[in-house]
This record gives sequence, C-alpha cells and structure tokens, in this order.
Amino acid sequence: MAGQPFLFHVIGLKNTGKSGLMESLIQELNKLGIRTGVLKHDGSNHFHWDREGTDTYRIRAAGSPVTAILSDREFAIHAADGLDITLDEIVNTFFRGFEILLIEGLKKIRGKKVEVLREGVSTHPLASDEDLVATFGDRLFDRDVPHFDRESVPALAELISAVFSEHASKQDR
Repeated sequence: MAGQPFLFHVIGLKNTGKSGLMESLIQELNKLGIRTGVLKHDGSNHFHWDREGTDTYRIRAAGSPVTAILSDREFAIHAADGLDITLDEIVNTFFRGFEILLIEGLKKIRGKKVEVLREGVSTHPLASDEDLVATFGDRLFDRDVPHFDRESVPALAELISAVFSEHASKQDR
C-alpha cells in the first residue's frame, strides 16, 4: 500500500536494552534522512496513561467501556474489554507517510527483526531465522546474521537502511 512504512521490529526480553537501542536508532536513522516513526508495545499490560483524579479516569470509573482523550498532538484510548484493531489499521491510521516504523516488541508477529541480547537476561533466541536480520548487545547465541555490539548503533542503522532500500526497490517493481 502506498504510504505505508516498512515495519522493523526491535525485540528482546525485558531489561535487555530495547528502549535504549530504539532511542539511538531513531537518532541514527534521522541522520540518514529516513523518516522514522516508533510504536512501542507493552506486553505486560501495566501501561497506564490514565491516572486517578483525571477527568478520563473518573469517566472510565463511572462505567464507560471505552474512554479516549484527544488533542492536536496526542491521542490515547482505554478499552476495558480490549481493542478490536489490527496492527495494519494502526499503521495506516497513524504512520502514513513514514518510511520506516520501528516497533518495539510484538515479537510474535512476522517481520524483519533485530534481537537485543543481554547476558544474564536473555535465556534463548526469540526470533525465527527467517525474520532475524541482526543481533545486538551481548553475543550469546550462534545465529547466522550480523551481530552489533552496543557501540555499533550507526552500523546497525546502516544495515536497517539497506534492508529498507532493498524492500522499497522490490515494491517499485
């Protein structure tokens, strides 16, 4: 679909350094001139944007099954029974016009991935061989992809740029 970004996942177990890598990658991809958005997945269900005492909190507590807040720059929604929305719908609604969408998490969804590894935390590989493009952090598992240490974020950004370019050229055919 025209205007839909290339999805690239940054995955790893909790406390491996995914968010820190995301911060660095967005800076490096911006330096490369690639318009990049970010979607962070919270698999723990501990993410709370709505705090006690706010209007939306009180409305939700009064029994509203879906509560949302909107401004010129932000939008958040709470659905007590879960959201009936797909990743494609989120991408097409909020990330049109971006070249790359970095997704932190959603490790079970198929797509290109870099796996962040940390000694003492990472217990086993998460990404399939088919989806894995690179590993980052501590070298723990023997995978047949490039590995980048924590000082090599610019080189990893270059690799992501190359994977994106290859994908874009296939889309143009």
